[in-house]
Amino acid sequence: MSKCQTISWAVCRCFFDRNIFLKELGHVQFRGPQQFQEDYSENLDGLDKERIISEIFTEIARRRQIGKKKIGNIEVIKRDYRKLHPALFEGTLIQFQHFSEGIKTLLPGVFSFPLVSTKQCEIVAEEIQHFKKSGLPYQQPNSM
Repeated sequence: MSKCQTISWAVCRCFFDRNIFLKELGHVQFRGPQQFQEDYSENLDGLDKERIISEIFTEIARRRQIGKKKIGNIEVIKRDYRKLHPALFEGTLIQFQHFSEGIKTLLPGVFSFPLVSTKQCEIVAEEIQHFKKSGLPYQQPNSM
């Protein structure tokens, strides 16, 4: 039995109708075909409206399945993923640097500071690339 559980009530309804990314239009809101065509009528001129609306419905359906798919993916990854840098997952590889020195003000209220070393960043990037090459399932969080 899986230890992972879905919490269906914890998904905001706006996740299914806001910030849907379309290559032709950018981010849109979608509460139905009529609303969409009215709100974006100028931007839809000359475009295949039926195809675009079909893409939106496909994206909404994908989003509705994310929770279930994520649970399945977690189980497969836990079982099958062979880590490139196991220490990264044990919490012993990344050591946060003392960052009281090296704080830079980039803009008023915006600061930068060294949190991890360049080598640690490289290790994380290597692990991400290794995971992506593994062929194991994962999903992007949105339609971009």
